[in-house]
Amino acid sequence: MKEQEYHSSAGNFTREEKEAKGPDAECEIVFAPEHVLCQLWAIWTGQDARGQSLRLSLAPEEPDHPFPVSDPAREAKRIQVLLTRIAKIRVSQLAARADADEMAIVIPALNEMMAWLFLLPPVGRGTQLSASQLHQALLRRGVTYGINWNAICSISDCPHRYFYLFPIAFGRTPIPGRDGEILDRYPRVLEEAVPVNELGQADYETLNLVQEIHQGDIICEIVAPTAGISGHTVMGKSVPAPRGKRAEVPQGRNTCLSEDGAYLLAERDGHLCFSGQSFQVRPVLDLYETSESCERNIKFLGDVHIHGDLCSGATVCAIGNVQIDGAVEICTVEAGENIIVSSGVQGQGRAVLRAQKSIYAKYLENCNVYAQKSVQADCIINCGVYSNGDVRVRTGRGIIIGGTIRAAREVSAATVGSKAERATLIMLGGQPCEEAERAQILEQIQDMEEAMEKLSRQGTSDACEQQKSKLRLSQCVAKMKLEKIDKDLEEQAEACIACDQRQMCCDTAYPGTTVSMDHKSYRVEKEEHSCVIRFSNGFLERQ
Repeated sequence: MKEQEYHSSAGNFTREEKEAKGPDAECEIVFAPEHVLCQLWAIWTGQDARGQSLRLSLAPEEPDHPFPVSDPAREAKRIQVLLTRIAKIRVSQLAARADADEMAIVIPALNEMMAWLFLLPPVGRGTQLSASQLHQALLRRGVTYGINWNAICSISDCPHRYFYLFPIAFGRTPIPGRDGEILDRYPRVLEEAVPVNELGQADYETLNLVQEIHQGDIICEIVAPTAGISGHTVMGKSVPAPRGKRAEVPQGRNTCLSEDGAYLLAERDGHLCFSGQSFQVRPVLDLYETSESCERNIKFLGDVHIHGDLCSGATVCAIGNVQIDGAVEICTVEAGENIIVSSGVQGQGRAVLRAQKSIYAKYLENCNVYAQKSVQADCIINCGVYSNGDVRVRTGRGIIIGGTIRAAREVSAATVGSKAERATLIMLGGQPCEEAERAQILEQIQDMEEAMEKLSRQGTSDACEQQKSKLRLSQCVAKMKLEKIDKDLEEQAEACIACDQRQMCCDTAYPGTTVSMDHKSYRVEKEEHSCVIRFSNGFLERQ
């Protein structure tokens, strides 16, 4: 047992001293030299205690021992008040008589998860307390659980046991139950990397952006929460342990729980996707005959898989992915997620592809594509490409020739332009998809204004007035869309100021290539290799 130390410092800590000592200052009680407890120490030792303060620590000496006190500062204040009151009573007793037996003070913590033993020495012909008497003192105070018997035995043999706070009993802290958890059998986020063979050719047919699942298949396992282990206070009271929390089951459309609630199952065949909060099984529309998809409109609340070519005249709209194993001609394809064209697009200037995520194609030629996330192809020839993320043309031939490529962040290709100096415009920054939509809406508003002027010149017949009313309504809706787009573009522009990652990277750039960014342009005048064009010191230049 460590010998009690006395110090000559002041009885209260300043704020600077507390910060210097750290959290240990809250676990320490300091009695000033003039305190009545220091007077008792002086009586016991027969020494002059002037100028010496007494420090008592609440924490156990062993650093690995638990210290289950939630508010040490409050506990220290309470013990200080208690010991002061007892010390005053002790001094009064000694004033009345010269002899006094050893006194044991048992102090349970406020939360009853710990108890201390404080001993006042005998005076005169007073007797010391034995180990059994110390035990009886604990029992009289109600401390029956977690008693440190080794400490009780060693205290009786310790000459320096007085004026010291002995942590004499510890309760058992309740152990909370383990929370439930979800063990996924299918990944929530799919890998979007396009497989590339040893010849550098991208294999868009095996691009795994959908997960096929069948009715009854297990989507995820639901692990139930467990009960906790109860604790005990030093006063013998049981402390209930909180049960673990139930895991939130990611159950979405076309999924169900097993009878025992241990598994999340697919209710039907389809494609499994994770929507951000839940798993969903989307239905799949499979089209095998190319004639079925020609010259007709296809709208489907799920994924569409066309096993062949998509011939001219078709329109495909899907809430999920659209996968086309063949080629696409003069068609319109819109997807709520990704568009994958295993062969490519030959649009003759009239094909349109729109995706809320990414577009993947073997080649893009004479078409307009819009992607909120990214566009990836082996080659892009004479296209209008609008991407709110990146445009990557690195596999296969890896060339961009002609047209306009607009990307919010980066355009990366093996070759940009051609030896024939075909005009190729690369525009970086902004929100290309929204800006393209804004331009289309402005054009529509202009067309409606011209149509209304034409109707006004034709007279005031009922038919004309009816057509003008329809045009006014359409114009009002278009202006509302325009206001929303303008507001979104302004907010996104402010968010992008702090982080500028815009650049064009290519292995070879031919004359005729122009890179534009923030109304500044860089024109390639001669064939350049390992070309990276970005802003530097306020100028758009090659690096």
